[in-house]
Amino acid sequence: MNLSRLLKLGMLDKAYFLAALDQLTCIPVSEVDRSEKTSAYAVLAYPAVGGLIGLAMLLPMLLLSSSPASIVAIVGVVISVIMSQGRHIQSLAEAVLYWQRKSSGGSDDPNQMTAVLTYVMVILLLIKYAALMAISEQQSWGVIIMAPVIGRSALMMFALSTPTVGGERALAQYQNLPKMRTRMMLGMVVLASLVLLGGDIWGVLLVTLAIFYILRHHAIQQFGGVTPAMKNGMVELLETATLFVACL
Repeated sequence: MNLSRLLKLGMLDKAYFLAALDQLTCIPVSEVDRSEKTSAYAVLAYPAVGGLIGLAMLLPMLLLSSSPASIVAIVGVVISVIMSQGRHIQSLAEAVLYWQRKSSGGSDDPNQMTAVLTYVMVILLLIKYAALMAISEQQSWGVIIMAPVIGRSALMMFALSTPTVGGERALAQYQNLPKMRTRMMLGMVVLASLVLLGGDIWGVLLVTLAIFYILRHHAIQQFGGVTPAMKNGMVELLETATLFVACL
């Protein structure tokens, strides 16, 4: 079965998938349609790309499953960062700095940005490392696939429910995104979570939805919407939260 037929089973267009792969990973993609429509509709394929990232994390961890859990966890963290090129952690740091700057009326400071990036990166990677180590000991491998999927589903949720601030292109990006198809893709994510996470899904959904809606609410109150950095930062937050909650 070729890639196009496989993607059609998941109601995805190959062009959207390749655009999403180009946007979210370090994987080189030679034939990418970078038109405005394809770039926007690529959000429909973000969960599928998240699943690919999850598999890229899982396979080496399975091969090393007889090794100490700390080694397995380090491999998972490193692959996660490499696959996403660290862009979600960086975006989260930018979002934190933007929030702080707008709330306090401060100005841009490169040194402050470096410090915030360092704090955010260290805290999140330590949490992810601890969660992956526990998951390795418990051998709850399904959550490793679903955590990147759930994290990237946040971008579809933003597209459905939240105005974007920070540039005309960002404002218009999801304007014509098909709402019903987006909801169907989110439904497929929930079904996949039920299959791979079982009973853990309820705790995961409760925590991730709470994080999403609380931060979304405060962003709309303070800024009138979310910035692209806030959207991308939410991916890292929800991915890490999924791993953490599932290992408890």
